Amino acid sequence: VNNNSNNNNNNSNKLNENPIILTHEQELAQRLIRFNQFNYQVECSNILNSIDFNIKHIFSNRTKLPAFLAAGSNWSKFSIDKPILIIDNGSENFRSGFAGEKLPRSIFPNGIARKRSCLNETFLAFDGTVSYGIPNPNRKLFSLSKNVKSGVIENWEDLQQLFHFTLFEDERLFPNGINKECPAIMFTNSLLSSYEQKEKLFSIFFETFGAPALKMLSQELATLYSSGNFNPTGIAVTSGFESTQVTCIYQGHPLSHTTIQIPIAGTMLDKLLCEQLQISDLDWQHDYEINQKIKKKFIIKQSKEEIFNLANQQIGTLAIQCGQNKYASLGNERFTIPECIFQPNLARLDCLSIHEAIIKSISKAPIDKELHNQLISNIMLNGGNTLIPGFIERLTFELNQLIDSKYTAPRVIGHSLRHHQAWLGASIFASQPDCSNYFINRSDYDECGSSIIDRFFY
Repeated sequence: VNNNSNNNNNNSNKLNENPIILTHEQELAQRLIRFNQFNYQVECSNILNSIDFNIKHIFSNRTKLPAFLAAGSNWSKFSIDKPILIIDNGSENFRSGFAGEKLPRSIFPNGIARKRSCLNETFLAFDGTVSYGIPNPNRKLFSLSKNVKSGVIENWEDLQQLFHFTLFEDERLFPNGINKECPAIMFTNSLLSSYEQKEKLFSIFFETFGAPALKMLSQELATLYSSGNFNPTGIAVTSGFESTQVTCIYQGHPLSHTTIQIPIAGTMLDKLLCEQLQISDLDWQHDYEINQKIKKKFIIKQSKEEIFNLANQQIGTLAIQCGQNKYASLGNERFTIPECIFQPNLARLDCLSIHEAIIKSISKAPIDKELHNQLISNIMLNGGNTLIPGFIERLTFELNQLIDSKYTAPRVIGHSLRHHQAWLGASIFASQPDCSNYFINRSDYDECGSSIIDRFFY
């Protein structure tokens, strides 16, 4: 007994000498334990206590199953002979299209528009153009519900109507808008979504719509997949309609404990725009198209000093037509409003700025110089707010001010279509020849019920 205890102490000391991160083999071993046993309370205390972060954070959000596990499992095999439908369920927009395509075919607001005069009559408000900010001139006449708030689904009834429309009636996806058989689905979901939310989504797609196969992919991981690397290490930075979210990803594992969410978002910019540009007879809340038109004129300056100097300068105004005989004059507002992304106090927000959130997220990752260098050198942007001119340059500048010189220089990556980045990453991933290995099919769900979700996602 004494010899065993000494050996255990020696082993624990050896582990404590390098409390960095599990090796790939150890990760697979842990995953295999969870895969072969339904119990999440498998006692791995010798490893968990010696690692400075909880392994559960890795496997609780693992989004893809190792190929050898899928090949050696007892799940019934199936082939996907039709294009996989990719659905990206964002807070503002609902995107759908087929695997292997560069852009979603169908984009519309993630909500049901109801006539204000008759709330029982529904109308699917959508616009097929792929652009930054979808034009929707009918928002004065219709009240648009919101299905998702900061990644969490709140309106299941309306969302299910959108699912039905997308799977069977959308003319942009199917000829003549008629589809009798539900296709295999890859669904992007927020990392912050609960287990109950995932369980309900599986129930809707399998039991209500009869999907033959389903894969759920975190939007954060899909963002990094857009680079074509399916075992990525980096940071996903999503600045969207209702929040900005930062998550570190290690070798294809989203580290959920590093996720930082801040209220810097498109709605914040809209609110500031309404406050600073008061124009009579102009309903900013419902003139969504005009709001987006003005926001396209925003520019982010390279430093705080430049913004400070603007106060003592005469800036030429930019007139933007906001309707018949109505114009908005933009002066310093073009620069001061988007500056709130990097100085939230200007918007009366008590929160981290976007570059501070990135640094805090990195600090929650394992303390390892090599890992931190890998994270810093692959910062992938996603979301419409990151399209503002000057965003990449300013973010790089601010990160350089905060990062110690012993680390590599930050590398911020922003593709021209980054407002569709998560959908594009899922499309690329689903176009792999062996992608069917990562799906749960209908027959296995019918046999195991919701417990099968545990094996693949928790």
